[in-house]
Amino acid sequence: MKLCIPTETQDGKQAKVHSHFGSAPYFVIYDTDSETSDVIDNPNQHHVHGACHPMMALSGRKISAAFAF
Repeated sequence: MKLCIPTETQDGKQAKVHSHFGSAPYFVIYDTDSETSDVIDNPNQHHVHGACHPMMALSGRKISAAFAF
């Protein structure tokens, strides 16, 4: 299973979770089967309120679940 978590840093599964999914500087994709993680930059983190498109950064990636906190 691949989990997508919005984070404040590039520290993989040790990264601090960001409180707003669309404004997160990074996304960590954690694979629970292989216990590995990939860090993805969010080029859309600075946007007008209500106009975020975080899924553009995740396009083409197979993700089982995304978490918003």
